[in-house]
Amino acid sequence: MEQKLFFETFPSIQLDDDLCNALNDTMVTRVSTNRSRDAVSVYLYCHTLIPKRRIRRLEEQIKKQVFSLDDVSINVIERFELSSQYDAKSFFDAYIDSIYQEINDYSAYMLAVIKRADFTFSDDKMIITLEDTKYTRDREEEILHIFDKIFCERAGIKVIIDIDYKDAKKTNYQKKNDIYVKNKVDSIIDNLEALEEKEELEKEAKEDKDFKKNNKIQYGLIKSSNKDVIYGRDFDDEAMKIIDLNAADCGNDVVILGEVFSIDYREIRNEKTIVTLSIYDHTDSINVKIFLRNDLLEEFKSHFKEGIGIKVKGLLEYDRYSEEIDISRIYGIMKIALSNEGRMDNAIEKRVELHCHTKFSEMDAVSSATDIYKQAKKWGHKALAITDHGVVQAFTEKGLLDGGFDDPDFKIIIGTEAYIVDDSKKIVTNPKGQNFENSYVVFDIETTGFNALKDMIIEIGAVKLVNNEIVDKYSTFVNPKRPIPYEIFQLTSISDDDVISAPTIDSVLPEFIDFCKGSVMVAHNDEFDMGFISAKARELNLNWDKTSIDTLGLARFL
Repeated sequence: MEQKLFFETFPSIQLDDDLCNALNDTMVTRVSTNRSRDAVSVYLYCHTLIPKRRIRRLEEQIKKQVFSLDDVSINVIERFELSSQYDAKSFFDAYIDSIYQEINDYSAYMLAVIKRADFTFSDDKMIITLEDTKYTRDREEEILHIFDKIFCERAGIKVIIDIDYKDAKKTNYQKKNDIYVKNKVDSIIDNLEALEEKEELEKEAKEDKDFKKNNKIQYGLIKSSNKDVIYGRDFDDEAMKIIDLNAADCGNDVVILGEVFSIDYREIRNEKTIVTLSIYDHTDSINVKIFLRNDLLEEFKSHFKEGIGIKVKGLLEYDRYSEEIDISRIYGIMKIALSNEGRMDNAIEKRVELHCHTKFSEMDAVSSATDIYKQAKKWGHKALAITDHGVVQAFTEKGLLDGGFDDPDFKIIIGTEAYIVDDSKKIVTNPKGQNFENSYVVFDIETTGFNALKDMIIEIGAVKLVNNEIVDKYSTFVNPKRPIPYEIFQLTSISDDDVISAPTIDSVLPEFIDFCKGSVMVAHNDEFDMGFISAKARELNLNWDKTSIDTLGLARFL
């Protein structure tokens, strides 16, 4: 098809301002579909760097607005024409979140591997240093292919990508498992009886397997004489906290314990049911999945109820459907007693919480002030300060009015997290006795960010006034010698193409200082604009000692 601007190809589509700005000069080079007509690919040629999260949002909107009546999937394939300000390192820094998102869509386990990798850049070469594991060795070509497509094909960055390796850091589980295995091996070596018992068990297991095969007998729910085992086999492995489990541990056996707070049964074909146990251990929660024969359901339900405590051993796996890790291929489940004490504060000297939020701090807390007061008192605390965001409604709760404030053993401190405006800032900074007959320079700058020490000026615009009349003007782009971030492009509409041929700050600033000679500076929020000019003047050893007027402060005063 003939290349067209995006909004010529999709003239009726409605997008948010961020996407519209990014797509204004984007070309659609091709639109294609597969043979079964259930997938549409849209190829884009972009003149600015568009984050992957916005590409995903664009796919959703094309599907929703253009193909809403069709059962098709939308895949946007983007390519960038980036300015020469970009090299492999600056592109990596600007696009790293999108790289992570794309790899996560591909494989959460691979994302965990990439996040532990080191990236080094020199000349036209990028070295990815991975932890030396079987997984990374097996996936080396795959990882190289992904980064080559992102850097070379999509972004047009000329870079040679290579893989190196470093010693893998063991997870806490692997360290514990190493100790466990060593102790087991030592125990077997020191105790021949244990070895004989193991061999005997293996022999019995083989005989049981052969007997089952020859006589068509199926095992029941429990394969242990231990009365605490309610599913599978007995085990004595040490449990770990659920919060310590992560995608890097997938493929290993793990042991956890906690309270069953939800049980879900979903029948599938072949007379089987998927049972999902949701378990919480006061650090996090996780799902345990069991594929159960239907003839064992009643026995299973007799052992498993919501609220019981269990200890589980099984394989940690990543579920691509739910996009979460869970435990499956269960080796065994044992019933345990739960502690009903809950969390306690065992400190000898109790602290006082002086910064507590309640449900009246929107999006920051969910507990009521009454519940927090009761919990703090239960823990032996003597006082509590409630400081919600900008409100004091929590102090009107009935539970506090009916006893909390009158409790002789507990002090409720009334407070709030207030919002204040700094009205102490002066409208005029560094005055030198000037009057309104002096000349004034009204100016504004644009920058690559908000940090005057780290970010760069990309544009200066100014007018000089004498007797309220414009007598001179100054305007120039400034080459920051680095790519302009996408968020700054959205805010200012200044692109790399605008500044690539502009002079650098060491040439521009002496001209601007000369333009401002003898004048009072005027800016809106002059602390930002004057801060940048002052910082760059110091870096270049230039004299900049000016009086400034802040029109933001003036507007507030008026």
